[in-house]
Amino acid sequence: MDSKTEETGATTTLLVEALREQNGDLNTIQSTLLLLGIYEDTGSLTYSHTTSRDLRAAAYLLEQGASLQIANNFYKPPLSPGNKIYMINYDQPQRSFVYMDILSL
Repeated sequence: MDSKTEETGATTTLLVEALREQNGDLNTIQSTLLLLGIYEDTGSLTYSHTTSRDLRAAAYLLEQGASLQIANNFYKPPLSPGNKIYMINYDQPQRSFVYMDILSL
C-alpha cells in the first residue's frame, strides 16, 4: 500500500479537493458541513498550520452554497486553557468531564 503526506491544515480539505476534481455539485447542507470540518481543524482558518489549500477549499464551499450563518450557529471555537474549568459528574457510571468557559459564568 502506497502512502503519501499532504500538507493541509484540515483533513476535510483533502475530501473537498477530491469532490471538486469529480465536479461534484454540493448542496447547502453538504457544503456547510464540510466547511465546519475545515473550521474545526484550522480554528476558523486562524491556526498557524492553516494552508492556502484550506482557504481555497473553504472558498469553493462558499461558492457551492455553504452558509456562514449556519456554520456560525454550530461552530464553537475551543476554549483557551485559561478559560477552562473541569467539572466531574459523579452521577454517571463513568466519569464525564465538562468544559466550561469561566468568562461566561
